[in-house]
Amino acid sequence: MEQEHFHGYEILSEPGHHGNGDEVHWFNVDRQGSEVYRLEMRIARLYARRQSEFPSTESASELAALLGRRWIHGLIQLGQFERGKTYHLQRGTEWDPLFGEDSVTDDDLRLELLKALQRMERAQAGTGAILTLDGAGIADVLGLKLARLEGVLGELELEGLVSSESAEFNEPLSQLSVSITGAGLRSLRQAEQAAGQPATLVTVDDVDSFAAVRGVRVEEVADLLPGGLLRIPEAEVKAAIEAIVGEPFEHRDWGGERSDVFTTRIQYQGTRVASAMLLKGPAVGSVLYPANLGKRGDQSLRLFGEPADLLIVQFNGKIESSVYQLLRIQAEHRAAQGRRTVVCVIDGGDTARLLRAYGHA
Repeated sequence: MEQEHFHGYEILSEPGHHGNGDEVHWFNVDRQGSEVYRLEMRIARLYARRQSEFPSTESASELAALLGRRWIHGLIQLGQFERGKTYHLQRGTEWDPLFGEDSVTDDDLRLELLKALQRMERAQAGTGAILTLDGAGIADVLGLKLARLEGVLGELELEGLVSSESAEFNEPLSQLSVSITGAGLRSLRQAEQAAGQPATLVTVDDVDSFAAVRGVRVEEVADLLPGGLLRIPEAEVKAAIEAIVGEPFEHRDWGGERSDVFTTRIQYQGTRVASAMLLKGPAVGSVLYPANLGKRGDQSLRLFGEPADLLIVQFNGKIESSVYQLLRIQAEHRAAQGRRTVVCVIDGGDTARLLRAYGHA
């Protein structure tokens, strides 16, 4: 088992069991002796052979260890992990490493980098060590080109919001000891004050209109999920959800739509809220990736343009964690504009629970 200390966290990693010809690497992230979260990085051998970015990496196993560690660094620096959660990442032919290029704006990236540097400053005070930014890890988690991240860091330095040793060493900013300045902290504080109400990510159990789902465990709907996929057509899931929330009007699909269902009849936290839904059926496959949300996630981006407080993304199978990252970034950007933003993600297991709870499966 390998061990690494990163920004006050202890990362323990080891190869896992192979499955379907993939190479697996497991990571435990601990802090002060207690587990924070886990990550499984699974690399398809075909994917590994196509990676010209890593010429010194000889095997899919080595690539799984490298990319997993990089992803963890990015999650820590961006503060985008949930305590106690296990993340499953799979790199195969469906993986789009630049899933955030068309949906993460430069303003989003500026704010995320300033927040990351603020966290790093706090970690540095706690560890007493000189810490560095893992730009490649942040770029991986956000789904961006590293060169773009470097460019935004350079702009922040020119504006006096960050400082680095780049002038002396002439190296990429993401590989140096970059720090946030007093002006950067003031800029970040102003942006956070302007943001108002933060974005909220909830589960199907948190929505009042779906309250009956709380009485159905995922183990009780295993019969509906052969191979991890709910094989009920998207149109039937859509009709069932409309019936559950009491939406009397039919919503027909068309190419320029922002959402599959828009309704004001969903109850959340005791009140009716305008809600928009993006539904993805079994035709996508058993796993939902950012690439399945249109060109670089533009379907979810259009969803966030709806005049709704509650935004729901539903899929019949497993939802890749990179989709959650993409939705979180888009939600935070929307909330920063002063718009109430609650995002509910419903995977295949929760969809099956919902349908059974209300007699639709």
